Formats: sequence, structure tokens, C-alpha cells
Amino acid sequence: MNNVRHAETDVVSFNETMRFTGHMARINRGRPSKGDRDAFMTKPARPVGDAIRHNAEELGMTYGDYIAAILARELGMPEHAPMPPQPINEELPINKVA
Repeated sequence: MNNVRHAETDVVSFNETMRFTGHMARINRGRPSKGDRDAFMTKPARPVGDAIRHNAEELGMTYGDYIAAILARELGMPEHAPMPPQPINEELPINKVA
């Protein structure tokens, strides 16, 4: 038995590929850039990681944004701290009827 998969069934022509990488491909392609960023990898102790997850979820923030906010404030640069998203009102305000 031959289980070799033929690659030609998955080949897309160069012209077809270019169609999706031009100006039109940028529309609705994800969230907007947050600007110039640096990347770090860290492995906090489990209780610290648990607290980060809990607090970030409570604030509606990603773990990375939550950690970046803590670090920015700790380093005296609060202007660079990501902000939690604005709360979504689940109920519409009802005007008092007199």
C-alpha cells in the first residue's frame, strides 16, 4: 500500500497567492498594531502565574497586556501601561417616566 500524499493537490499558483497579499488583504485582517513592542519569555512560579491569570481575566485583559501594565507601572512608566477594555453595559439604561 502506498500512503504517499501527492503535493500537486495542494499547490496554489503564484497569481492566486498574490491576489490575497495585496492591499485588499489588509482589510479586517486582525487587530490593529499596538506599536513598537519588545518580546520577553518568562516562567514565573506557579502561584504567581495563577494570580496573573486570575487578575487578567477579572480585568478582561490578555495575560501579556496585564503583565506589561504591571511592569510599566513598576518601572515608573504608567503612560506605557495597557489599559483594561471598557466595561460593556449589559443592560440599557431606562429613562424614568414621570
